[in-house]
Parts: sequence; structure tokens; C-alpha cells
Amino acid sequence: MKFKIFAVLLSLSIMYSCGGDSASNTASTDSDTANPLKAVPEQEVVTDDAEDSKLDLIMRTSANRDYTHKRPEALSILDHRISKDGEIYQIIENGMFEYDMVHNGTKMSRPGDYEGQWIDFKDDHTYTYGNNKDQQGQGRYHYSLDSGKLLMIDNDKSSNPQEWNVMRKAHVMILVGNEVYGNNNYQMKLVQRFTVDQVMDPNYVEPDGSN
Repeated sequence: MKFKIFAVLLSLSIMYSCGGDSASNTASTDSDTANPLKAVPEQEVVTDDAEDSKLDLIMRTSANRDYTHKRPEALSILDHRISKDGEIYQIIENGMFEYDMVHNGTKMSRPGDYEGQWIDFKDDHTYTYGNNKDQQGQGRYHYSLDSGKLLMIDNDKSSNPQEWNVMRKAHVMILVGNEVYGNNNYQMKLVQRFTVDQVMDPNYVEPDGSN
């Protein structure tokens, strides 16, 4: 519950700075993910923020749990959703996004922690991500405008699948993790950019207005 409360507070703070309401809802999990699966026990992991790649940790948001056994199921769900709804939406695909704020269930990131870390959703249901000019990985995704859900599966088989509820207003996108793949502790704010040069420019001024 505290994470839902935080999501509301975070989205309200973002919308206060941007104005207006979010563009998509956060409907409950649809029928193709309704089958219950055996719970995975938590595994304690000790990390060193000075050594770990922050983007690497973002892309493995269930870092303290192993959900890789759900990868085949997630791939099947992804293919099913794409076959049912292959539409690409500009609120996801237009430009690229730089990570701005991340809450991992314990604490909020500090300003500038994720500077230069980006993700780019393509129009063929693939995405890439990286740090400044360095691409660090890629995967496949599906976004549903009706449900507001974003399913992401990294090409790296050691990464957990991810599913997010998406809220979008103007140049800001909020991702709130779902529990189906264990990333429900994570919530993050991303800011739209259009080129890597904009990501790398600390003086870049965020655009005004809606997409």
C-alpha cells in the first residue's frame, strides 16, 4: 500500500510541475497473466552503489529476487499481446527517455544520480538503453494504451522480465512496477529527449506542451 501511496504522491508532484492529469490508466492485470504462479522467496543481495551500474540495476529491477524462470511465460505473453494489439503509440515511441528519479522501495535517488541514462522504445516493439553514447543493452516490449501496461523483456537471459503501469503527461513518463515479475518496489520518473546529444547536455531545457 505504501508504494501505491508513494506513486500517487509522486505523480501528483510531477503533474503539479507539468499541469493536468495523466494520459493513461493503471488497470489491473489482464487475463493472460491471471494464472497464479509459485511465489519466489526473496534473496538478500549486497550491492555497492559506487561500483554497480545504475542503469544495469534499473533494467534488473527485481535484483533481490530471481524471476528468470518466468521468462518463457513472459515471452509467450508478449507475443500474444503483440498479435492482439500491434499498435505503436507515440507516447512511448516518440523520441527517447532519460531517467530522472528512481525510488527502489527504500529510498529516492539523488538529483543527477541517473544523468545520461536513457531508454529508447522503437516502432518494431524493441528497445535499446544505454549511458550517454554507449548502448548497454536491448530487448522487446509491448505497450497497451487501453490498460496502460508496459511489458519489457531484456535480451539478456539473466535479466528478469518487467511490467509497468505507465502514466504520461507532456514530456514526463512515470513507471510504477507490477508485482507479477517482482519489480513492484520500483517507481521512476523519466523525461523525454529526442537525441543522445540532448541527454548529454546538462543545460538542455525541457520542452513545453503536450506531444
